[in-house]
Amino acid sequence: MSIVKKLMKNAKANTFRLYAVVLVIGMMLLSAIRIQADPKRDVLLHVESAPSGWIESRLSERLAVTLGRSAEMAITITGDIDGWMPPFPGASRDFDSLAAWGTKAGGRYLIVVRVASQRFETRKTFLMPLIFQKYEVFGVLEGELRIIDLQKPRLLAAEPFAIELRGPRVFQSSVEDDKHDPDLHLTAVEKVKFLGQLEQKVADQLVGQAKQLMRGK
Repeated sequence: MSIVKKLMKNAKANTFRLYAVVLVIGMMLLSAIRIQADPKRDVLLHVESAPSGWIESRLSERLAVTLGRSAEMAITITGDIDGWMPPFPGASRDFDSLAAWGTKAGGRYLIVVRVASQRFETRKTFLMPLIFQKYEVFGVLEGELRIIDLQKPRLLAAEPFAIELRGPRVFQSSVEDDKHDPDLHLTAVEKVKFLGQLEQKVADQLVGQAKQLMRGK
């Protein structure tokens, strides 16, 4: 009789252990599915770069790194989102379309940066008549910044920007007056480095602006 009771007791214990194992495995699977389907996306970042004959733009990566480092947020570049999402309404500036897409993607904020122009300009920045002048090269990046609070939802910003970086400069006598002076020329390698610095300056300024707007929500 005692043997039967002992066997029944062991069977109950084994059944309990089995239920516990199944429960733990089930919770782990549910957790994994939830993480996969609903990742933490504090900020969705979409960048449209202007065509450039000098470099392949890395503005989206620079913005993501700068924002993630300074604001301690989870940043997701829209191009990295899995194929289950519909295409980003990139050509649209319609608030409802952008907000609906961002909400479906599970973000807290949607930041859209559209670059309209990236170029070099040579300008006469100083002139003393009949004596000398100064020419300078500038890198210019122009575009638009939009920020949407997806939880409200509401538009926090829709503002143009134009950010410049000073490059080589040269002083000339008044008789020279040559904006194509060889000393203003940048080699191909120098252009790549210079435009990278310009993109980082753009990233720093736009991130600073975005942080202020999101804090003041």
